[in-house]
Amino acid sequence: MTRKAPDRINKSLTIIDRNIMTFATKKGSQRYSKQKNMLTPELHISDNFTTADRISSETLWTYCAELKKTKAVIFALCMRGRVKAMINLVQYNIGPGTMIAIPSESFIQVQKTSDDVQMHAVLFSLAFIHETHLDRSIINTFYIINEHPLLPLSPRIFGIYVQTFALLTHIHKDAPFLFSHATLKSMLEALLQGFTELSQRKALSQVAPANKHSAVFRQFVRLVQENHAHQHQVQFYAAEMGMKSTTLCHIIKKESGGQTAMEIINSILILAARTLLRTTPTPVKDIALNLGFNNAAFFNKFFKKQVGMTPQKFRNAEK
Repeated sequence: MTRKAPDRINKSLTIIDRNIMTFATKKGSQRYSKQKNMLTPELHISDNFTTADRISSETLWTYCAELKKTKAVIFALCMRGRVKAMINLVQYNIGPGTMIAIPSESFIQVQKTSDDVQMHAVLFSLAFIHETHLDRSIINTFYIINEHPLLPLSPRIFGIYVQTFALLTHIHKDAPFLFSHATLKSMLEALLQGFTELSQRKALSQVAPANKHSAVFRQFVRLVQENHAHQHQVQFYAAEMGMKSTTLCHIIKKESGGQTAMEIINSILILAARTLLRTTPTPVKDIALNLGFNNAAFFNKFFKKQVGMTPQKFRNAEK
């Protein structure tokens, strides 16, 4: 049996297997309202590092039934079951024996799961990433995992990672003082480097050429993530990518399963707006300016059309 996304989830979890993993709210816990558009949009961890074993189908639905933005670097192993998920607006089918690497500031959403899902994850907070001086070669690996977040592994290599994650979880639960800042940095670098080296080996062993349209789609999403605060038009992104707007729109609609390029731009804009409204006291007019809207009234109209209420009503409802 498989599960598809429910219209509403009525319960909230603030602890996954005794590990703190919360969405960003003023009280540090996830809150659900009666309207699904008011769901907290970001995924945080409160410590520099945490682990979560025995992640089930129910856990995935609780946290990722709707689009979320990660504020942590996530490495996960799919032990059993199957998951269909969107990562940075690209659809992926995740099966047993797969390792998943998701950079911070990514968009994730679960679409379908089998009932027997079990995953194991380790997470590094965005704050830790920012305060850690990573080598340029390690920083470059983030671009690689952003392009290819899934890595099916051989049983032997997957078994090694299962043992590694189990050890990290055991230490985190029983001797967390062993995880100094320097140790965590080394762990992060080893996971990133290992993932990218295995990805490169797999790419070299594959004869089939890469899907060019899929690469175009991922490039478009990355450009929107980087430029949405000041560029809202498809024409800008088409020019950046050296193609006609009509060609880009055709590719995006095909690769996204029917979503238009403009809809993707709007969804990323709305996610950013909801985050600023929820987590900062910035006046609505300044948020509008920060997101490239010179006219606050137009921003209000745009937000209401997408969310179903004005920005101020959305902010008041979240207090």
